[in-house]
Amino acid sequence: MTTPAPDLRSLQNTLSQGHAAQFLQWHTLSRHKRLVEVAVFAILFSIGSGLVFIASAQSGLMTALLLSVGTLLMGVAYNSLGLFLHEGLHGTLASNKKANNQASFLVALPLLISASAYRLTHTYHHIELGRARDFGTYQQHTQHRFIVWLCYYLQLIAGSLLYILFIPLLAWRHANRNVRKRILFEYGIIITVAVTALLTVPQQWILHYWLLPLLVMNVLTNIRGLASHALGRQGDPLLASRTIHTSPITAWLMLYENYHLAHHLYPKVPSYHLHEVHRNIWEHLPRACSNHSYGGFLWGFFSASVRNDLRPLGLVRPARKKTSAPAALKKG
Repeated sequence: MTTPAPDLRSLQNTLSQGHAAQFLQWHTLSRHKRLVEVAVFAILFSIGSGLVFIASAQSGLMTALLLSVGTLLMGVAYNSLGLFLHEGLHGTLASNKKANNQASFLVALPLLISASAYRLTHTYHHIELGRARDFGTYQQHTQHRFIVWLCYYLQLIAGSLLYILFIPLLAWRHANRNVRKRILFEYGIIITVAVTALLTVPQQWILHYWLLPLLVMNVLTNIRGLASHALGRQGDPLLASRTIHTSPITAWLMLYENYHLAHHLYPKVPSYHLHEVHRNIWEHLPRACSNHSYGGFLWGFFSASVRNDLRPLGLVRPARKKTSAPAALKKG
């Protein structure tokens, strides 16, 4: 017998019961923590670009080594742009709304994405998770297992590119007049900057300092995005998003998006508080999808694809280990 899915709002209230002050604190934005994140990723990009620059004066194995390490570091830095953009979509990139939207536009610019368009589609992803207007998951749109697996593998291989292509189309379809104006304005700037760069910046610079690092970002983003929701149960808010218990360094570099279940339960909590929210709620959850690393998720994903198995991957029941789980959750 299938366990009924709890209502999201009642689930949030139950989990935060007795911890109202803590949850209020975790919803508070910290300029200091955000600036530290920006500074670290800026340093990573600077080191990476410096290594790539030095590689141009080397030869043989040293060139390949410096290019590889430099490109990897820049790719990790570029990956932060997508993570910061995600924060901006939820209004947690900056405390001032205007500053938040401007910062969202700026971090989205190198990714060739309109922040306004992405905000609209991502809002539907949260509100309609697992339903008709959620375009980030697939099983609600088709009953054909082959098509679901095809979508999963397309996301793993080329998800970032597909986002760039489809976000404006999906957003335009559902946007009102004012949002459409902002989308057109932002894409006007994006196209102008891109064309200007192509005409004025040396092609080698574009290749080494933008395109190749973006390919690294593509891999990181696609794995993270797939792990967030693939092979869950879209009708259940506890199983529609996944928690990855990865290393502290990886979690920080992912801005704690590995705690994606905590993020979907409390989307207005800024990324730097998600690990605290996770620690507070995890042992009270009657069920969840979880893996101990992104590599472990991929192994389970590939194994499930061989078996053509779309059941929730990594199903665990954390509350069974803790007798003080809230009664309302046990019933849910």
